[in-house]
Amino acid sequence: MMSDGRAKLLWRRLFDKFRLSKKALEKRKFFHRSKTVGEIPESLLQQSYSCIPSPTEWIRPRRPIRLIETENKSSSPGLLRTPDIQLETRSASPSPNVSRNRRFKSPLYKVASSTENVPNVVPHIVATLDENLSEKSWTRLGRKDQKEEENRGHIKRRHQRSHSVDCTDAVRVSSSRNRKLERSSSIPTSPLLTTPAACKKSPKPRRFNKKRQPFAEIDLFNAIGEGIFDKVEQILKSAEVNVNCSNEDGMTPLDIASLINHVPLIKLLLTFGAKENFNGIGKSDKMLEELIRKTIHSMGDGMKKDDDFSKLNFKLELLRRMKTTLERSKLPNPPSNVQLSVRSVDSLLVSFDEPLPPCGAITVKYKIEWSKTVSFRPLAGSEVVIGDAVKCFTIYQLQTGVPYYVRVSFGNVKGFSNPSVSCPLFAVPSNWREVEKSKPRMEGKMEELDSLLIDSNCIESNSATVGSKKVTIVKKSLKNLFSSTSRFQRHLRRGVYLCCLVYQTDKVLLTTDDYLPCVEVEENATLTQSDLLWFMKVACSWNDVKQLKSDLEKTTSGSLESRLKLLLAIIQLQTSLGISDLGRLRSIPVHSNGVLILVSVLKLKSTKDVACNHAKWCSISKLEKRYDDSDMLMTKTKEIIQEHEAGERRLKEGLYVAYLKLKCSLDKMHVLVDSHAPNILPHQKVRDCPNITKDEWVFLKNMGTPETCSFLDDEQCGRMICFQKKLISACRQLMIRLGVKEDEALSHRLYDVEAVEMSDGITLILILPPAETLCTIPGNTDVCPPGHVVLPVQAFEMAYAWTYEREFIQKYSHLSLTVETNLMLSQQAQREAFSTKELLEAKLRVDRFASIRSQLEDVWRSTRWTMDAVSFARAKGQTQGVPLNILYATIASPNESPTWRRSDEGDSRSCSTDAGYQSDRNEIESATLRVYAAYECGLALGSCVKLRVTSRTTARKVVQLVIQQLNRAVLINGKSGPIYSDDELDDFCLSYVMHGIERIIADHHSPISNKSASQKARFYVRPKHQCLYATSV
Repeated sequence: MMSDGRAKLLWRRLFDKFRLSKKALEKRKFFHRSKTVGEIPESLLQQSYSCIPSPTEWIRPRRPIRLIETENKSSSPGLLRTPDIQLETRSASPSPNVSRNRRFKSPLYKVASSTENVPNVVPHIVATLDENLSEKSWTRLGRKDQKEEENRGHIKRRHQRSHSVDCTDAVRVSSSRNRKLERSSSIPTSPLLTTPAACKKSPKPRRFNKKRQPFAEIDLFNAIGEGIFDKVEQILKSAEVNVNCSNEDGMTPLDIASLINHVPLIKLLLTFGAKENFNGIGKSDKMLEELIRKTIHSMGDGMKKDDDFSKLNFKLELLRRMKTTLERSKLPNPPSNVQLSVRSVDSLLVSFDEPLPPCGAITVKYKIEWSKTVSFRPLAGSEVVIGDAVKCFTIYQLQTGVPYYVRVSFGNVKGFSNPSVSCPLFAVPSNWREVEKSKPRMEGKMEELDSLLIDSNCIESNSATVGSKKVTIVKKSLKNLFSSTSRFQRHLRRGVYLCCLVYQTDKVLLTTDDYLPCVEVEENATLTQSDLLWFMKVACSWNDVKQLKSDLEKTTSGSLESRLKLLLAIIQLQTSLGISDLGRLRSIPVHSNGVLILVSVLKLKSTKDVACNHAKWCSISKLEKRYDDSDMLMTKTKEIIQEHEAGERRLKEGLYVAYLKLKCSLDKMHVLVDSHAPNILPHQKVRDCPNITKDEWVFLKNMGTPETCSFLDDEQCGRMICFQKKLISACRQLMIRLGVKEDEALSHRLYDVEAVEMSDGITLILILPPAETLCTIPGNTDVCPPGHVVLPVQAFEMAYAWTYEREFIQKYSHLSLTVETNLMLSQQAQREAFSTKELLEAKLRVDRFASIRSQLEDVWRSTRWTMDAVSFARAKGQTQGVPLNILYATIASPNESPTWRRSDEGDSRSCSTDAGYQSDRNEIESATLRVYAAYECGLALGSCVKLRVTSRTTARKVVQLVIQQLNRAVLINGKSGPIYSDDELDDFCLSYVMHGIERIIADHHSPISNKSASQKARFYVRPKHQCLYATSV
C-alpha cells in the first residue's frame, strides 16, 4: 500500500505534466459534478494540488460539456466495473506562466474508485497503464483531429494484451489555441503513465510567435466594440486601415459605433470619412436578430474552442447591446434655417443649421431632396450625405429657368427625421449673363494662348540665325582675380537695387553682413514705367531669364541696357542663393534717399531649400531690435512679409461690393487698393452665395423705374427685398470704412454693365464715384484713407491675375516676353539685311511676330475689366449705373413689394409698399395707408403693413397684399406661423375704425374713396366672423 506522501507526489507530478495551473483552473466559470461510483478523497486532492476546488466537482469550461458513455470491455478481478464517462471540452485560457509552445494535447484522466482504495489505485495506474489500457478504452471525441493525425502517420497502432484498469472516467482536455502542436498517439506520452518500450518519444511541439500582431481592421473593430476612444484614434492615425472596411457580418465601424450610441466615436469616425452600410431601421433590426440567432446557434456547437467561445460570447453581448440601443433610439429633429440660393446657371446651393434645442438623437447624415413640384411628387433627385461637418450642399445638373423645390432631413441609424422645407420655397437656376448675353472673360483664353505659343515656336524653328552674334569678351584684370563669387551689397547708395527677401515661418535669410541679399542693378536711380512693367512679366517667368539675357545680348539697342542689367542682377541672385525661383515681386518698390529697391519675396517650406555659403538665418524678432528707422528696407521687413502673405490669400467664396477710385497724373493712372491686400480693390462682403440671378440683375438695372418688380410674383419679391437689404448694408459699411460721408455716398452708383467674376466663386459689384470725383489729380487735398495705398493700374492687374489667374498670367508673361524679344531681333535683322532675299525673310518674320503680338494684346485687353469699368465711370453727359440714393430709398413696385422697418411701438413691425402703379402715375390719386393685422399672424402685437394705394386699388387687393406680406415676414424672421393660403384669403376683410365705430369696406371699393376716412381712420384686416357688429360701407 502506497503511503500518503507518495500519493501526493504522484498526483502533483501528474497535474504538473499536463500543465493545469491554478490560474487556468480559476478561470472556469462553473462546475460539474462527475457521475462516478467512487470518489477521490478531498483531503488528498487539496493537499496534492490546492487548485482543485472539490473532491467530486470538476471545473467546467464556458462551453457546454457533452457526456459520452463507452463500454469498458476489459475487466480486472477485484476492481469495480463502471462505464467510462468522458467529457468533451476545451481548456480555458492558458496560464501566463505556462509557455504556449509547450502545451500538449495529452488527455487528463480522472480515476474513479472507492475512497479506501485510492492509495492502491494510484500506483497500479502508474505501473500498468501502458500495458493494461486498451486503445478502445480511450474514446476519441475529436474525429477531425484523429483523422489528421492518422493521415500524417503519427499514430502507430499497437495491439497488446488488454488488462482492465479501474479507471471509469477519461477526460480529454484539449489545447485552448488552434495550433498544430505535438502529434501524440492514443497512449499518453507522460513518463508517469507509459513505459519506454511501449511508446516512442513524441516530437517537439512546433514553435509559434508569441507576440503575433492581428490585422489593423480587427483591432479597430475590437476597440470600437469595447468603446476605447484613444485606441480607435491611434489606429486611425497610425495604421493604414480602411475606415470603411466591413467585418464578417457586413457592418462598418460607423455602423457599430452608431448602434452602441457612442457619440465621441461617431464624431471621430465621421472626421475620417467613415460611412455606414445599413439602409434603414427595418434592415438593421432584422439583421441584428439574424446575427443574434446565428451566434447563439454557434455557441451551442460543442466542437468550438474556448477562445472561439469567448469571442462568440463577447459578440453576443455586443449584438444584444446594439439591439437594445436600436430599440431605444429616437429619430433626430429636423434641421433649422434651411436656406436655398442659386449657385450658378445650372446649380442650387442649400445650407442649413443644427436642429433647434432640444436636439434629440445624434445626427450622422442628412438627405437632400429636390423636385419640380411643391408636393415633391415625383422627385427630381435626392442625395444622402454621410457626416454633418459641412452643412451645405450644391445640387448640380439642373435645368436652367425651371423652379426647383428643396427639402432637407437629418438621419441616424434609426432613420430620417421629418423634412424641413427651404426658405425661399423654390429657386430658379439662372445667371445675370442671360440678361447681358455675354460670355465669361476667361472663357477660351488659355486655348488662344496655346495657339499663339505654337505659332511663335514655329516661326522660331523655321528662322535662321537672327541678327549678328555679339561676342562677349571677358575682361581679364587683377580685379577679377580677387573678386568673390557673391557680391551682396551692405551699404546702399544712390541707384537701383534688386533684393530677395527669403523667409520661412519666423526666420529671414540674411547675408554674412547681417543684411538682406541685395545686388546692384545700376547707379542711376530712375527706372521707366515700361521697364517696371516688363520686369513684372519677368517675375512671373523666372526660368526664362537666361534665355532672355542671351537674346538681349544680340541686340544693339541702347534703350535695352537697363533691362539687360536687371537680368544680370537676377542671374547673380539666383546663382548666389542657389535657387531659380525668386518668388513674387512686390508691387510697390521701396524708396529711400535716392535708392530704389525692387523686392521679391519668397516663402520656403524648409530652411534646407537654400544652398548658400554666404547667408544665414535670423529670427524676425531679433531683426526688429537690431535696426533703427533710418534703414528703410530692414525696418519694413515684417510689413513686406505680411503684405506678401495677404497677397497670396484669396477672398472667401461669396458676393462682394468693391470701390473703384483713381488717382491720375500726366503719364500714370493709379488705383486705390488695400495696403494689406494689393491684389483686390477695397471691398465688403454681401453674402456667401457668389451668383447673381437673372431676376436680381434685372431688379438692379430697373431700380427706380415702374418696371422694377413688374416681372416678379410675390414670392420672388420677397427674395429681392432680402437681396436689396444685404446690398445696402454692405455698401454703407464700405463707405464708412473709406471715410465717405452719407450725403456724398448718395451720389455714387453701381456698375451695371457686368458683375466682375474674379474666379469661380468670387463675384464683385463695383461702386463708382461720380465722373467729376472719380480721378484725383496731383496736388489735390484728398488723401488716401488709412490703410490704403495707390498702385499703377498695370501693377494692380498683374497682382490680381497672379492671385486669381496664376496659370494664365504665367503663360501670358512667357509668351509676351518671347514675342517681344523675337520681334526686336527680327527688326534688327531687317535693318541689317543686305540682299533682297534676307530683307523679305526678315520683313516676313517681323510681320508674323507683330501679328502674334497684336493678337496677344487683344487677349490681354479682353481680360482687363478694370479699364472697362474706368471707361464707363469717366463717361459724362448721361447718368449711367444704379444711383445709390435710389437703392437706399424705399422700394416702389407695382406688386407692392414691402420694405420692413422697425416701428416706434415696441416690438411691432411695419412694412411699406406701393400699390396701383400705372403708366400715367401723376394723374391718379394716391395715398399711403397703414394697415394693422387684427388676426393671429405669428408676429408681435401691433404688426402692420404700410401701403401706397391708388383710387383703383380695391379693398380685396389690400387684404391680399397685407396677408401675403405678413406671411413672408413670418418666413423671413423664422417664426412658426401660421401661414395662410390663397384659398383662405376670402375669409378676411378690410375695415377701419373712426370715432369709435368700425366699418367694413366692400371688396370692390377703394379704401381711399372716402378722403376723410383715409386720413383719420385706422385700417385693420380681420376675419369676417369677428365683424358681426361692424357696419358695411
